[in-house]
Amino acid sequence: MIHPGTIIFILFNCIIAVGLNVLINWTGLLDNGEVFALYFVLLAAKVQNSQYQFTKAYKENPQLVEQILRSQLLDE
Repeated sequence: MIHPGTIIFILFNCIIAVGLNVLINWTGLLDNGEVFALYFVLLAAKVQNSQYQFTKAYKENPQLVEQILRSQLLDE
């Protein structure tokens, strides 16, 4: 089952992309669709970087990462 936070994350970013697209179209800087592509390429790069940092941190100290994740899951 998809996590509700994932759905909210996707919707939030789609709303931002639509808003940026409208603003850029009003100014006439870029054509339709280019803003979407640029926005989601940057978003994918950010997510990939976060995944890389998580993997690196887990390799260095798995117990600390598991402790942090467990505390976030249990809201401690």
